[in-house]
Amino acid sequence: MNKDACVINAYAMPGVKNAYAMPGLVEEKLEDRIFRSVCSVYEVTPYEVRSRGMTRKIPWVTIRQITMALLKYDMKRWTWRKVGEYFGQDHVTAMHSYGVVKNYLETDKSFRKLTETLFEEIEL
Repeated sequence: MNKDACVINAYAMPGVKNAYAMPGLVEEKLEDRIFRSVCSVYEVTPYEVRSRGMTRKIPWVTIRQITMALLKYDMKRWTWRKVGEYFGQDHVTAMHSYGVVKNYLETDKSFRKLTETLFEEIEL
């Protein structure tokens, strides 16, 4: 493995000059890429969204809901339980998130445009 290889890592800690780069990694998991893309739209780091003190603030909830919906949509082999576990939640939370995002897509044009951008960025 090339020691100089560097790719994006959704679990990077704050204070690191490039908060996403971790030396020695050669590939990024699709679920981490999806999560990072949703975070970038809202201009926050994955670390901020996963921190305990921010769990119920609106932007963080929306980011998690969109990520869960995209994970279930793209990774159809993932169970609801696995989608929920990605954020330390249960399967009911993942199902609710999917329903919320689906409802927003049907009723909110700006939300639909944002989500379409994410689908294109992630290349689903």
